[in-house]
Amino acid sequence: METKEVAAESKKIERRGRKRKEKTDLSASFELARKTHAVQESLVPTITYQSEDEKLLKQLITQQFLLSQNVLEPAAAVVLNHIHEAALPVGGIALYGHSVTHIAENVGLAYSTTQKAVKHLVDSGVLLSSKHISVGWELSQDATAFFESIRKKKQIVLTFEHLTEVQTEAINEDGSINENFVD
Repeated sequence: METKEVAAESKKIERRGRKRKEKTDLSASFELARKTHAVQESLVPTITYQSEDEKLLKQLITQQFLLSQNVLEPAAAVVLNHIHEAALPVGGIALYGHSVTHIAENVGLAYSTTQKAVKHLVDSGVLLSSKHISVGWELSQDATAFFESIRKKKQIVLTFEHLTEVQTEAINEDGSINENFVD
């Protein structure tokens, strides 16, 4: 009987909470490149999104930027677009001086969802606490450059590169010494 109780307890422990997200070795970067350097192949697949809803298109392209900044929160693109559109340019800096409550009311999201999105944006460095006003944020240099680059034409280039594993161990798997680590 004792083994059945232990098995039942272990099953209870396994079911608690939500499942952990698997971590991958996926990384991304953001940079501005000249058109001549952006396309490296003679034929490139082109995916075009079309809509009469300009906000939807801006949300889709902003989601791609946020993925490159490791922001996976679904509402973050809506929140960031609102902040960008409502920010006031002051001395080359886009300042947004409203609270999370104000953002939530203007974008139509729940306060907790908006708060979570803002937290992800701040934690990733896309949104910075303002040094100029007590309650507010500033867009990072990358976010500012991104929005400036899509101002006229909403177009980005995505490149997917397969990385090969590089051995960084002093001892090889077979037990021999890795010559790259010898003085």
